[in-house]
Amino acid sequence: MSIGEILREARAKKGMSLEEVENETKIRRKYLRAMENDDFSTLPGKVYVRGFLRTYARFLGLDGEELVRQYDEMFPYRPEAEQAVGRTAVHAKVADRRRRGVVYFALVLIVGIVIYLWGAATPQEKPGEGEPEHAVPGEQEYNYGGSGRPRSRPAGEPGAGGDREPQLDGIQLVLQVRDRECWMQVVVDGENNFQGLVQPGVTKRFTGRGKIWFKLGDAGAVRVLVNNRDYGVLGEPGQVVTREFTAGEGGVKTDGQ
Repeated sequence: MSIGEILREARAKKGMSLEEVENETKIRRKYLRAMENDDFSTLPGKVYVRGFLRTYARFLGLDGEELVRQYDEMFPYRPEAEQAVGRTAVHAKVADRRRRGVVYFALVLIVGIVIYLWGAATPQEKPGEGEPEHAVPGEQEYNYGGSGRPRSRPAGEPGAGGDREPQLDGIQLVLQVRDRECWMQVVVDGENNFQGLVQPGVTKRFTGRGKIWFKLGDAGAVRVLVNNRDYGVLGEPGQVVTREFTAGEGGVKTDGQ
C-alpha cells in the first residue's frame, strides 16, 4: 500500500472526515487530501511533508517514522531544490520586515510631531500653581512618565526604596525544542502568530497581553516556560497537546486539554 492509502484507510477506520481531522491536527484540509492522494508536491516543502506526515500518522495511531522513511525512499533529498525554496522564503521575510520597518518609522514620526505640537500649545504652569493646599498624611505619590510606570523616588525622600512597582499584566511564553523536531501552532490574543515545524535546539518566544493558546504535535519534545515558570514537558513523546494560558490578577491561569 502507498503512503496515501495507509493514511486514508486509517482515517476511515476512525470514521472521521477530513474536516474533523483538520480541526484536531490544525493541518489544512488540502494538505491532508494531498497526502492521502500521494500528491506531496502540493505541500510547501520536504521539511513540512515530514512534519505533517509524523503529526497525521501519530494522530491516526500509525508509525510516523516508518511513513517518513517510505517518503524519503520515494523522494530522495535534493539539497539544491530545498536551498532554493529556503532562499525564496528568506527573501520574502526580509522584504516583509522592511515594509514593517517603514510603517513603524512613519507612525513614530507622526506621534512625535503630534506630541511636540500639543506640548507647544499647552500653557506652562508657574511654580507653585496647581499644588494642593493640604497634603494627605501617608499618601504615596508616584511620578508616571511616558512609560506609564511609576518612577522611584530619589534616595532620602520619604518612601524611597519602600514602594514596590506594580506587576505588569501579560504573558510571556517560551517553547524550547529539545532533541527532536516538533510541529507547533501558537495563537496570541486571538491572532495566529506561528504555525510550522521547529528544529531541535530552537527556542521560540511569544508575548501576549491577555491570552496565549498553543498546540504541540510532540509534547515530549518541548520544554514550556510561562512568565519564567518552568512547566517542563506537557506530555509523552508523540502526544498531541493543547494548552491555553490567560493573564489574570496575580499571575497566569492555565486551561489544559
